Amino acid sequence: MSESNSEFEETRGASREAEIVYQAAVESLGRTRRALIVLSTVICIGYFHLYEWYGSWNGARVAARTGVVAVLKGEVPASSCKPGRFLGDKDVIARLEKEIAELRAKQVDAMFTVPLAGMVVPVGDMSVGISLVALSLTVWLLFFQRKVNACLKHLDRLQGWKVPMRVLEFHFTLIGSHATMSMRVASKALLLSFPTMTLLFLASDLWDLWVIKQTELQCLSFSYNPYLRYVTGRLCVGVILAILSVVVTVMCYREYRTAEDELLKFAKE
Repeated sequence: MSESNSEFEETRGASREAEIVYQAAVESLGRTRRALIVLSTVICIGYFHLYEWYGSWNGARVAARTGVVAVLKGEVPASSCKPGRFLGDKDVIARLEKEIAELRAKQVDAMFTVPLAGMVVPVGDMSVGISLVALSLTVWLLFFQRKVNACLKHLDRLQGWKVPMRVLEFHFTLIGSHATMSMRVASKALLLSFPTMTLLFLASDLWDLWVIKQTELQCLSFSYNPYLRYVTGRLCVGVILAILSVVVTVMCYREYRTAEDELLKFAKE
């Protein structure tokens, strides 16, 4: 009788343990979903920041006025239409140059709020703020994924592979070899978009520095050591963020996909 009671208690204890692990797995999967949603939102804000700086209509307005001034000064030939009586008109040129300066000042001096952090920063530092927030979210995503994997593997030992398979299929979207092609493409695109964004931010900084270096008068700033220290620090931060984004993103993808493939290896049998 004592032996049967002991076996019953062991079975009951194992059942409770499996239930606790199952709930922990589902909870971690929910947090993973939320982390992915917030991360994707932050990444979209980052790409909009790039658009605002390099592809927005304000940029087109500056380029349009700059082109008109160049034509009126005779620096470039007119191809679409003739400048007519405005050619060489100093008043028109001065008015357009004033508008260009005002538009560029608004763009350069604009302030934005970093998502989640709530910090108001100049537009030039927005890329670093977005990258840091996205990096911290990706680290949390990696933490939740590892917790999910630990729970699923423990469930696999307690009750077999069918329970982890059901948890993944009913509570989360598969991204490994058992997922549909569209879901695999979507998951890869989401994870690759973060390191791509940080690399584009770094390329943007390099391009801005090259433009400054090629601009008359502004290039003299490179002769001043404090400015060189700021530039070097900014580039170092950009390189570090780019490297970390690639490393953490690859770890996230491999962590989840490896565990998923291991746990669902019998699903097609």
